[in-house]
Amino acid sequence: MQWIYAGLTQFGAVLAWIGLRLYAWFNPSWTERFQQGFAHYPDHLRQADTAIWIHAASVGEVGLALNIVKALRQQSFKGDLLISTMTTTGFGRAKAEGKGLCTPIFFPFDSSTVVRRAMDQIRPDKVVLLETEIWPNFIRECAARHIPTILVNGRLSSRSYPRYLKIKGFLAPILKHLQAVYAISHLDADRFKGLGCPHDRVFVLGNAKYDSLPKAKASTDLETIRNIYGIKPDDWVWVAGSTRRGEETMILEAYQSIIKAVPNCRFIWAPRHPQYTFRVAKLLQGAGIAYQLRSELRESVPGSTPVVLVDKIGELMGLYGLSHAAFSGGSLINRGGHNFLEIAIWDKPPITGPSYDDFQDAYDWLNEQGALYLVHSARELANQVISIYQDPVDFKSRADRLSSVWSQRVPVAEETARIILTVE
Repeated sequence: MQWIYAGLTQFGAVLAWIGLRLYAWFNPSWTERFQQGFAHYPDHLRQADTAIWIHAASVGEVGLALNIVKALRQQSFKGDLLISTMTTTGFGRAKAEGKGLCTPIFFPFDSSTVVRRAMDQIRPDKVVLLETEIWPNFIRECAARHIPTILVNGRLSSRSYPRYLKIKGFLAPILKHLQAVYAISHLDADRFKGLGCPHDRVFVLGNAKYDSLPKAKASTDLETIRNIYGIKPDDWVWVAGSTRRGEETMILEAYQSIIKAVPNCRFIWAPRHPQYTFRVAKLLQGAGIAYQLRSELRESVPGSTPVVLVDKIGELMGLYGLSHAAFSGGSLINRGGHNFLEIAIWDKPPITGPSYDDFQDAYDWLNEQGALYLVHSARELANQVISIYQDPVDFKSRADRLSSVWSQRVPVAEETARIILTVE
């Protein structure tokens, strides 16, 4: 099966090169993404004597990578730190928030030829993979070059684990090339062992993704965001963040019910991928609902419509902080949810749907304290938001519990950095 994968990825690389080359031709902003995806990196990438390559899938994982990068710098690591990602939003976040700390790059296509070219250019001394970024050709190439490779913040959701089990025979030899796997929870650790990871190389460390939330909260300029969005003292703000395709009609249905019961509701809708806000815009237009795009707003020209559609990144944390109720998307459909602790950090109980597999540890943590709301449909979502508006006592009780939850948490990124520095 290893040879089949190697052959398919080589053939796939050719097809991808043709497709992405054409796409980049018509979309010049994709040129860098195309070039680096096939391991044509700038010459200046490697400057120091040592280099650590951290791979994060997308924008959420990049936040985790940045936590680790900051911890490595705090522990006096002076070498090159590279964060690779597979999305333009992830690259943008790494570039903006990692300036002066690390260099962002796009991850190479996982074919043996492309991976070898990437390794020849970057020459990493250590490689750190985040969560479930298991790329067979990449990991094999690291092993062939005797580059220590570990997986941190390891997680396997209840959705993905059965799929991985079906190819255990293929994955087990790959996973044995890893020096260690540091899982988020004991359940994740057991799942990695079940896939063939040597038991003596699997450890439980916790989730470093959440370490940056208190600092992010402290550095958020709520007043500026309030002014830009035109949020008035008598507005009651509901935020739906990181919503995904497939649940957009449910969000709209919920809003249409909420606005009848909450006439002063300001609804701020932030799709997971801002480039797809046009789909949501069409839904709002079709329903005859007035809205403004965030890109149209300024402090001098603030929002004035009942609905603001967020078509840029970087403000969702602050919007959660200004909300009276907030829903974390990707959870009413089978997508595993998103990081609802970005809501909870403001001592506001988050609302999530039943698909929270990717944040099972966070769900267990908050649910144990009775500090979140679980909904299963558009109707339940609308009813929950209306309930918070009409009877805030329960909301306040849950919010009070969140304060104690955060005070009990121990940071994980610092220990992760220490492990990375000592691995050989």
